[in-house]
Amino acid sequence: MSGGDCNGAGRLSSRGAQLAAEEPSLYYRGLGFARENPYDARTRPDGVIQLGLADNKAMAAFMSHALNLSQKSTQEHTEGRLSACDEEPFNRSQPLSIDPDSLVITSGATAAVGLLAHVLADAGDAFVVPTPYYPGFTVDLERQAGVTIIPAATYSDSGFDISTSSLEAALRESQGEGGDEQEEPRQGGGGAEDEGRAERSRGRGRRRKVRGVLLSSPSNPLGCTFSNTTLLNVLHFCRKNCLHLISDEIYAGSVYNGDGFTSLLRLAEPRDYPFLHIVYGPSKDLGIPGFRIGACYSLNPAVQSAITKLARFCSPSRHTQALLAPLLSDSLFAQAYLSENQCRLRKASSTAQEALLQIGVKCLPGSNAGVFLWCDFRQFISPKNSIRGEEDFFLRLLRQGGVNITPGGACGCCEPGWFRLCFAGSPKEELQLAIDRISRTLLQS
Repeated sequence: MSGGDCNGAGRLSSRGAQLAAEEPSLYYRGLGFARENPYDARTRPDGVIQLGLADNKAMAAFMSHALNLSQKSTQEHTEGRLSACDEEPFNRSQPLSIDPDSLVITSGATAAVGLLAHVLADAGDAFVVPTPYYPGFTVDLERQAGVTIIPAATYSDSGFDISTSSLEAALRESQGEGGDEQEEPRQGGGGAEDEGRAERSRGRGRRRKVRGVLLSSPSNPLGCTFSNTTLLNVLHFCRKNCLHLISDEIYAGSVYNGDGFTSLLRLAEPRDYPFLHIVYGPSKDLGIPGFRIGACYSLNPAVQSAITKLARFCSPSRHTQALLAPLLSDSLFAQAYLSENQCRLRKASSTAQEALLQIGVKCLPGSNAGVFLWCDFRQFISPKNSIRGEEDFFLRLLRQGGVNITPGGACGCCEPGWFRLCFAGSPKEELQLAIDRISRTLLQS
């Protein structure tokens, strides 16, 4: 056998090469920089304070105690057993009629979103996603399923509410027809703003088949619930256009103000059931991000069948199931935990908003859910209304100020200068130090 050219033996597939060459977004660059140089009051006081990660440590001691008391059952949990446990978070927020057989268990909500995108759309297809959106959605859809995000733009003058017109504009955009009048330069804009909007709208003009809408409810990064009217508008839009609707409701139990949370499942009619798919996982509500467990709830038998076949590649470990099953099925624990969690989140959110207001930073009115605030830094970036100004401020705050927060550009926001700040992952003293550092950075702007 003659020797050949083996230089290509280690080559990757085209998709592997694309992944290997992919540059991380500012969101992941910020997380990585903070991870490499983490703040510690005693050993690394000059380290980076992490306010860009949506962790909930407000109930860490409570949850640690509960896990220590949880019996580590050696019994193998069947899918039905785990489904019965995992349906509880839905029912605790508002009683719903849930079919446990319609739940597919996965290793987290991220996995559930990726699986749904994989079975609902082909590579090159698209989902409409209202902006601003969770920055991980880009990875969840594009890496696993090859599905593109078409942003449905929302704006601050309407409180970033989702309008039917913005959804329709995104759908027209998928046909290469461009957006509507909302995509024209807005008051206070200019060349830099238009340039930024064009950069954030890369890929527009290319025809793509839209298969559905992906929604985070309660909203990440806005930190608020949507009104029933807004949710119904989204539902009606999907019904009218024969589109699937994925509702990521991972913060359903973390609504700390207002009238509480309403699942889209409660608002849907039977004719919507084949197209509506709910995603949930307890990691955010319970503050246990390391316990990878989530669920997809769909009343579409074909979707259930397809996802069940793929779920074997991302099922939670037996140890995770055994440890969490007793807690997820304990209604007394759930009631006590969720009540105290909401109280602590309410207090932490109020403290953070007051401290930010003292340094001239306002947050989106109506913040009432999740572990983050949507903060308005527009007056502090230069050039104003520009992507470059937002990125410069983000990098200066990260590298010189020692604080990581999430830039709105990573969330597809059309208005440069908005940032997501996570308030529940740090002790009160550390959060105040971070805001002091932000204040010093603003004074240097």
